[in-house]
Amino acid sequence: MLARLSTLARLLVFLLALWAFKSFGGPGPAVDPAKLALEEAQITAVNDFIAQFPTSDAIPRLHVGLGDYYRSKGRFTHAMDEWAAAILLASDRQDADGRVMADRALAHYARTL
Repeated sequence: MLARLSTLARLLVFLLALWAFKSFGGPGPAVDPAKLALEEAQITAVNDFIAQFPTSDAIPRLHVGLGDYYRSKGRFTHAMDEWAAAILLASDRQDADGRVMADRALAHYARTL
């Protein structure tokens, strides 16, 4: 339980960093290699969480967040892959959050086409 809580805490930190990154417009012209390494480590942590807990209700939201991140970096193919995964996972859910995530992922996917 403690290990899962630790993983969730790291995930929340990543999502907050992703939100801040998106809100403030991303990096300037000079990109810090240490920052890039940190971002890659955070992406790895999210992907590890997805692999470790594939049935978690948070997985569609994580795929949408990763898609948003990849789009902000100009990695459109990766973004579309993440949104497609979110659509597939969230469309099976009957709760409001699942429908919202499926709709959001579909909107981002369609906008990127």
